[in-house]
Amino acid sequence: MRLATILMTLLFNFSLCAQDVKISKTRIVAGIAIPEFLHLGASYRIANISQIGVSVGVSPSWGVTYTSLNVEHRLYFDKIGKKANQKTLFFRQGVSYFPAEQSSKNFSFNFTIGNDFIFKNSGNGITIDAGIIALLNHRSDYYRDGAIYVVWPALRFQFYFSL
Repeated sequence: MRLATILMTLLFNFSLCAQDVKISKTRIVAGIAIPEFLHLGASYRIANISQIGVSVGVSPSWGVTYTSLNVEHRLYFDKIGKKANQKTLFFRQGVSYFPAEQSSKNFSFNFTIGNDFIFKNSGNGITIDAGIIALLNHRSDYYRDGAIYVVWPALRFQFYFSL
């Protein structure tokens, strides 16, 4: 009788574990944004409140294509969502490097606030965020005003797919 009870308990526990949703912490990302326009990369969710990511982007501009290398960190806040058991609102800090620029000041700093919108498959979704880009000054005509950087609006639409 005891053996039957133990076996039933183990079988019941295995069936409960099989229903647990496991969401991968690693994601493939692809999207459209300012400043990197079209980009492809990967991100890793370190904890429920922190995610890091890297991507490569291309931006066509007046017959020239600019490439960018991007690094970002997301700090998630607000309450945990019911669908994926993760926080979805975030503050993003990022740095973009533009290797084609001839100046030593070819970086931009990106600060946005956004939200992850989770699809039916909780490992996939879309991210929308908006904020500002601080472009380090690399043109001499900007120095007339004494500005070190120029601020532009930032907007990003990004799909993510869990591995």
